[in-house]
Amino acid sequence: MNQSKTDLRLRLDRRRLLARTGSALAGLALGSGIAAPAIGRAAAKASHRYFPNPDARGGWRTLVAPNVEPSSGMKREIRRLAGVDWSALAEAFTYSESFGQRSTFLVIRRGWIAAEFGPATAFHVDSVSKSVTGLAVARLLELSGDMRLGRKLTPKTPVSELLPASFAAGDPRRRKIRLGHLMSMTSGLEPDDDPYRPDYGPERVLHRPVVAEPGAQWAYCSATVDLLALALQNVTGRSLSDFFDEQVGARIGMAPTSWGRYDGLERACCGAVMTARDLARLGWLLLAGGRWGTAGRTERILSPKIVQLLTRPSPLARRARFTPTPNSPFRVEPTAPLAYGMLWWTNATGTMLGPSVPTDAFYAHGFRESLLIVVPSLELVVVRGGSLPLVLPAFRRELMARVVAAVVA
Repeated sequence: MNQSKTDLRLRLDRRRLLARTGSALAGLALGSGIAAPAIGRAAAKASHRYFPNPDARGGWRTLVAPNVEPSSGMKREIRRLAGVDWSALAEAFTYSESFGQRSTFLVIRRGWIAAEFGPATAFHVDSVSKSVTGLAVARLLELSGDMRLGRKLTPKTPVSELLPASFAAGDPRRRKIRLGHLMSMTSGLEPDDDPYRPDYGPERVLHRPVVAEPGAQWAYCSATVDLLALALQNVTGRSLSDFFDEQVGARIGMAPTSWGRYDGLERACCGAVMTARDLARLGWLLLAGGRWGTAGRTERILSPKIVQLLTRPSPLARRARFTPTPNSPFRVEPTAPLAYGMLWWTNATGTMLGPSVPTDAFYAHGFRESLLIVVPSLELVVVRGGSLPLVLPAFRRELMARVVAAVVA
């Protein structure tokens, strides 16, 4: 890509860069948090021990200014500290934006923001919300382990014990449905992926017909994620938003997460609104194995066992037969169950994100190709948001092929 196209597509401004980083390039510290060569010459903090501060105390460490092309000297520092080619990441962003309106694109490597494009405002992450809800449920399981909730919950806990009596009264077969079935999309309830229809409400969520034995079929479904949120609320006495903010978000420095609603309840399946930088914190939490450090103190938010439960293929999903969801705008491929975890997707088969992406990668995926992608072996977190394409497997494979190709060390 030539320089004129770069300037046109990315709206880069070298004069703004010089104004913002000139003193840093002379070896002085800047309050902006942008690293400079003088900073880069110091020994870099080991990324596995690094955790970003809350935004009020500086936030993520960064090597770039948003939407600004770095100088040649800073590009060298990006290669040295983050191990990526900024120009190649800029081309990946150009590809992301080529489908329509401007997109958000954030790349974090080794704990450094190495590329940041698009608006910094919060955006609807659509079905990435399912994975956010999965983290809230995982935290619930974690808290129950030492009986802080009065009982221990596991993926084998019957959901009928956590929901109103009417849930099982309608069909006793619902007593066989476990938390793990809901989290792996294998509940056997009739799939429903139309959460914005006028009659979508608690009654519809609670009383889906049973169409298969739990564990027998895998079908993409939004209603079962909202059902999980109802169970969480019944157990904790807290709304999903309050529980998530208190038990996960605030502990890792996130701003309170906004949620769209239906009948006064949060849309656990598709309603979360957050910034790219906050979404990246969730990826970094999982990359760190569920740990988070604040002010020199490290806290265990999720156990490694629960992180693995979320982010590796679920045996429940792998054993189930694929069943397409009628009228769903979120089309998934028939091989999806082989790579589905617990409300998180994986690249374990090398197909979901493509063969160029390591198979330890996992990701959250929403309509309009909202993405949070984590590649532990590369210490890489990628966030993408936009309005188009709607759902296109080839898009995320090509995007990630470009990102991985930008990794130089």
